[in-house]
Amino acid sequence: MITLQYSLAVAQKVLDLIMTDERAKELEANVEAYQNGREQGYLIWHWKANKALYIAQQRNSDFIVVYLGSYSMQSISEDAYKNSKYFDCGDYASAVDYIFEVLLALQILETLT
Repeated sequence: MITLQYSLAVAQKVLDLIMTDERAKELEANVEAYQNGREQGYLIWHWKANKALYIAQQRNSDFIVVYLGSYSMQSISEDAYKNSKYFDCGDYASAVDYIFEVLLALQILETLT
């Protein structure tokens, strides 16, 4: 059987919820893959603000982790690594809500500048 690496599978569940959420239609961002050792997931990049949200299962626990920081191609930026928010295993809805809060704030800030 071919299986998806677990950290990537967690990120995929979060991403699936984001992509089917009505709030996604209001935002401008790109999705890319990233890898940081055992953490594999996706990043959502708000290119106008040059900020990215990196989504995965935290490598030392079952928590969903979302890092917020500067965009870095394929890996996680140092400032994002230092700015993390954790969600209980399976609490995909809270992670999705947090991601939308951040993306909406970035978009509002971008329109003010």
